Amino acid sequence: LSNNDAGTSNTIFGKNAGASLDAGSNQNVFIGENVSDAAMNDAGENTGVGYEALSALTTGDENTAIGRGAGAAITTGGLNTAVGKYALNDVNTGGNNVAVGRNSGAAITTSSGSVFIGKDAGAVSVTGNQNIGIGLTALGGAATTGDNNIAIGANAGDALTSATNDVLIGKSAGGALNVGGDNIAIGENALSSATNTGGVVAIGHEAGASINSND
Repeated sequence: LSNNDAGTSNTIFGKNAGASLDAGSNQNVFIGENVSDAAMNDAGENTGVGYEALSALTTGDENTAIGRGAGAAITTGGLNTAVGKYALNDVNTGGNNVAVGRNSGAAITTSSGSVFIGKDAGAVSVTGNQNIGIGLTALGGAATTGDNNIAIGANAGDALTSATNDVLIGKSAGGALNVGGDNIAIGENALSSATNTGGVVAIGHEAGASINSND
C-alpha cells in the first residue's frame, strides 16, 4: 500500500501524506491525512498514523506517532514515541521522549529523555529534561522547566516549574511544589502544601502535609 513517492521502502496512504518526501527519506510509514506533509530531507524509519501526525517532520529519524496531532511539530527531533491524541504535539527538536495518553507531553518543545504516561501527564511541561510523569495529570499542571523529576500518581507534582530532582509518589504527592528540589514524598498528599521546600523526605499518607515553604 503506497503512493508513488521519491524515496525507498516507504508505505504511504492518505490525502497529502508524505506530500514532500524526498529521495533520501526511506523506510517510513505514513497513514492518514496530512501525515508528514512537510518538506522532508533524508528522514528515515518514522511511523505516523492519524490526522496530522508528524505533520512538520523534516529530518527527524525513528519517530513513532500514533493519534491525531501526535508529534505534529517534530521537525529534526528523533527517537520520540507519541501515542494518543496530541501526544508530544509541540515537540520540535527534542528527542528520546515517550508520551502515552491524550495530551501527554503535549507542550514540551526541546525536551529530551522524558516519559509521560496518562491523560494530560506532562501536558504543559515545556523544556525540562529527563522527567517522568505517570498518572492522570502527573507533572501536568504547570510549565515545567526543571530536570530529573519523578512523579507517579494522579496529580503528583502537577505544580512543578523549575524544581529539580524531586521524587513524588502517590496521589497529589508534592502537589504544591514548584521550585523546591531534592525532595522525596511518598504517599497520598505527602508534602502537599510546601511550594519551595528543598531536601525534605516525607513518607506516608499526608506525611509532611503541614510543612510550608522553607520549614
